[in-house]
Amino acid sequence: MGHGYEFKCKCGYSFSPFLGVGFLFPKEYKNLKDSALNGKFGKELKSFFSEHTDGALDARKVVVKCKKCGDYSCVPKLSMYLPKPKEKMKKNKWSAAMPFEGEEYVAPWELSKSYTLFAKYQHKCKTCDGDMVIVPEKTLEKNGIVCPRCGKSVSCGGVIMWD
Repeated sequence: MGHGYEFKCKCGYSFSPFLGVGFLFPKEYKNLKDSALNGKFGKELKSFFSEHTDGALDARKVVVKCKKCGDYSCVPKLSMYLPKPKEKMKKNKWSAAMPFEGEEYVAPWELSKSYTLFAKYQHKCKTCDGDMVIVPEKTLEKNGIVCPRCGKSVSCGGVIMWD
């Protein structure tokens, strides 16, 4: 299951974040972890998984806003977690019909139940390299966004849902 939002400013700026990956979550989790191990997200995540082979990451997609230039992006959260004492990563089974059945992944609801936050990942803006902050979903729905081009408020023009 996934959902998204549509924001269109009168100045021409548009932003359509799509949150969630649905049935592809195990594959997305594996791809993100492999990318982290290969250094795609920087030294912090790479060394985290090198030092903590039982570590997990938050693969949920979130909207982030640059503190410096105001630009928005939709990215995986990437916070790092360690299993609580006596907990181990389980080989979750998704669906026998999926090619990644039996793939190791940690579902979002398991993070709060069986894991402890180790560190939050600091996203960087692709436009200006500024620090990004997470925009809570309720804020998107209720207040919309501020256009990074003209500075005007842009309300949500539609919600998209898929399975």
